[in-house]
Amino acid sequence: MLTTLALTSISIFINKLIFYFSSKHEKLYLPNSNYFTWRFGKIYYTKSGQGTPVLLIHDLDTSQSSYEFKSLINKLEKKYTVYTIDLIGFGKSDKPKVTYTNFLFVQLITDFITTVIKQKANLVCIGKSTTIGLTVCNYSPNLINKLLFVNTPNIKTLNRVPGKKHKITKKLLESCVVGTSIFNTLYSNTNLSKILLYQVVNPSILTKSYIQSRNESAHLGGEAAKYVDASIRCYFTNLNVTHALKSINHSIYFVIGDGYVNHEEILNEYVELNPSIETAVISNSKGLPWIENPDQLCNYISIFL
Repeated sequence: MLTTLALTSISIFINKLIFYFSSKHEKLYLPNSNYFTWRFGKIYYTKSGQGTPVLLIHDLDTSQSSYEFKSLINKLEKKYTVYTIDLIGFGKSDKPKVTYTNFLFVQLITDFITTVIKQKANLVCIGKSTTIGLTVCNYSPNLINKLLFVNTPNIKTLNRVPGKKHKITKKLLESCVVGTSIFNTLYSNTNLSKILLYQVVNPSILTKSYIQSRNESAHLGGEAAKYVDASIRCYFTNLNVTHALKSINHSIYFVIGDGYVNHEEILNEYVELNPSIETAVISNSKGLPWIENPDQLCNYISIFL
């Protein structure tokens, strides 16, 4: 018992040190930033430029935040009013210890557009946040002008729902010692570097500063950060988007990196559900086109939106 208690105490101490050192660099600051007080906590966002409002929404990856769009903001603010947002549970926003679902994020984006932007907005959604953009548009079409999705996974991935084993796994990932230790291992600089290497065409763009920003985004807020990660990994943030894709009448655009696995098949899946969807491919990019080829992505945004 004494040995177990000692090991547990050491693990808790080590985890606290990891959270402290991972979040002390303040890499995630962006100019023109502010906080929006929402019912579930404070939400970090930025506003830059003038023109038609464009809201950039990062992927549902615990290590991502508005910082991903640093290059895009500088390019798009010359033509648009560019908004970015750290979703609840991510980056510099509050991270309540709750189960995160698609509808939680949908409520946030709906309230953000209504309260902060205060007019129709164009949405640019990365990866799994596609489900958020589609659902907001489906339920509140008057808030959305056009939709552009970047590197969206295949429909089967988005449609996965949690089963009994996922609910058990979620409890484990949220546990104090074991769950926190797993989280810190997954989002260590070393592991993030290995994962990110598979997501880019040119590894040289993965600077030490960028990897540290991903590490910091995951660790800000202490161990509460693991709750959104557990919900994502166990499919609680997923949603079947088939109905929304078929029923939305807005202009919808899908762009994807030419190195993204099965990118042609993925685009065809969405076009089959809604033939009015327009598509484009971003050259020399894989999993992070907003980092790998921001110029071409901005060009597509300017053309489509």
